[in-house]
Amino acid sequence: MSDEDKNKQRSRMGLLLVAWLLSLALVADMNQVGRISGQGSGNSGGQGGCGGEGMSGYAVGEEAPADVDTADFQVDSPEDQRAQGAIDRGDLTPTQQHARSALSGELQDLMAEIEAAESNDERQGAIQMYLRATFDLPTTGDKMAAVQALEQLQPAGVDCPQCDDAGSITGDDLENWLDREFMNDAMAEAGGEEPAGLKSRSSRAPRGCNWWSAAKAFFDTGGTYGNFCGKGQPMNCANTGKSQTSGYRGNLVCNDGGFDASCSKHDHGANAQDLWGFATMSLCQVDKNFKAERNAAGGGSFSDGVWGTTSDGLNGANCLFGVMPCARYESYSYWGWCSKWWGGYPCRKSTTGFNTKWAYGNYPSGGCGGACYQNSY
Repeated sequence: MSDEDKNKQRSRMGLLLVAWLLSLALVADMNQVGRISGQGSGNSGGQGGCGGEGMSGYAVGEEAPADVDTADFQVDSPEDQRAQGAIDRGDLTPTQQHARSALSGELQDLMAEIEAAESNDERQGAIQMYLRATFDLPTTGDKMAAVQALEQLQPAGVDCPQCDDAGSITGDDLENWLDREFMNDAMAEAGGEEPAGLKSRSSRAPRGCNWWSAAKAFFDTGGTYGNFCGKGQPMNCANTGKSQTSGYRGNLVCNDGGFDASCSKHDHGANAQDLWGFATMSLCQVDKNFKAERNAAGGGSFSDGVWGTTSDGLNGANCLFGVMPCARYESYSYWGWCSKWWGGYPCRKSTTGFNTKWAYGNYPSGGCGGACYQNSY
């Protein structure tokens, strides 16, 4: 790595360190703040898996349970002298050497920054930078390997019974954790392009489907079909004099066999949430019903007189909603980073609220948090 690249890396690490310290300050003031806005929310729940350790990313997109002790989110033993100065971690085992050698050059350099850190604040800032680079890796397997290598920073002989819990983290757990931590920043940095961190999600899109392009076209340019499919209510059939019929709650929809009617019902879904600054995320049950009803209606050659045929609209919807996440109200566990004097480990916490789920078209039932549909749009 060139000196220029190293300087850029250190600058980024400094910014992340400031952000990390601010997050601790926010959590310490939780009783006054109440809610940190972002993806999902919750109104009750407990903590699990961390004991008294600090979770650097806690509450990014989550509502803190009312009974949270703010001390649980501070670095454990902040005055512990073991946290000061570079830590002697001993020689790497063959397993650790193999895991380290499989990392990209950028991650190996960041690992060296973590190991050379002279204070716990510097160490945790470097870990956040390492996790941010992990988010950008192209596959879920690569991300899992990077976090496993990070776990191996624990010095030999150090007792950490809570660390064993990290072995149960799944690929989806890790993707969701990194999304909560870094997706908003990644979206801003990408400038409208698909963030690198989403490539691992895109690999599970239906064959021949560029879901990101479909999403941008759908939400940015108002890609529409019929009276109700797409962004807003385009009313294409109404405006062009095409045949119409009564649909959901008596709304006039294109007489296309049911596709436009399924869009009208989907538009009535309750608790829709803004996503990534340009998209809308619906309830999982609402998306589940939409999938069943639009596919039951099937495609066809009916044209709305503006955009295209029913088959065109159905193919676009199947591509987009085959990947787009949905929201479900539930009690759930989620992962983050619990700091320790040597670095830390992945840990779980629990809450109840709207959880973002990447169902890839296999939607869970229920979880609307009340009525699934509302009377108006």
